[in-house]
Amino acid sequence: MVVDNGSTDDTKRIVEQCAPGSMPVRYIWEPRGGKSCAYNAALSQARGAVLLCTDDDVRVPEEWVRSMCAPILRGEADAVAGPVHLAPGLHREWMTALHRACLACTEGSTDGPRIDLVGANMAIGRHVLGRVPAFDEALGPGVVGGGEDTLFGRQVREAGYTVVRCTAPPVVHYLDPVRLCRAAWRRMAQDRGAVLAYLRHHWEHAVVEHAVRRLVRALRDLAVLRIRRSRQWHWDEGMPAWEIEQITRVEYYRAHLHARRERHRYAKHGLVRLHGATTRCPWRRS
Repeated sequence: MVVDNGSTDDTKRIVEQCAPGSMPVRYIWEPRGGKSCAYNAALSQARGAVLLCTDDDVRVPEEWVRSMCAPILRGEADAVAGPVHLAPGLHREWMTALHRACLACTEGSTDGPRIDLVGANMAIGRHVLGRVPAFDEALGPGVVGGGEDTLFGRQVREAGYTVVRCTAPPVVHYLDPVRLCRAAWRRMAQDRGAVLAYLRHHWEHAVVEHAVRRLVRALRDLAVLRIRRSRQWHWDEGMPAWEIEQITRVEYYRAHLHARRERHRYAKHGLVRLHGATTRCPWRRS
């Protein structure tokens, strides 16, 4: 299944001409913008026992379908998080684990107890949808740059399901090199802070004391660090990890000040949106 999320290119023609052996290809048109809308359109029509997801800028290895689905089909897991690596030509010396995580890559991540799903390579047992029925359409590329897979994965675990890591070869992410420019990193850092504020307020029901004071302090710290470290980073591509963290911090408090004016969209750690909860994001920066 290929979901065309309101594209204006030749996606439909390319899909119709695709013939990967005996595997049928289904084209789905979803005019509503946002990756979560695309996910939910696919979930509404999929009939398989395992739902396996990837992105349009990813190349998958041989045996990808078998290796990702096997733990679910054997009853060992309810969802599988697969590895995602950056294409070799896109690696840079300045990249850290934080940079790769912002690019939806799992290289360099620590094997902690919490396993987050990444949309570029994840498998979900269809039975999971009985309790966690949809992705949050207020999150994800097209609305805010990410977070839809993170929230869904946390809801899957909250429902008592088992999420495991796949140790098979990774899918390779061939992202647009434009995403490595400084302006793109600034946008990613802002999105990261906005998603964190959304999750903390609407799903975790967290309370941030003295948010205005914290925002002012974060803005001051960002300005001071930029002045002190301006000579350490003088090219157009990339952004130092400390600056990403500081911009994330600023946007987190800024977005929180907007989000806290809204009613919670979930019960604390809830699995479905509360009745009447809006899907728009009035706190999202333009």
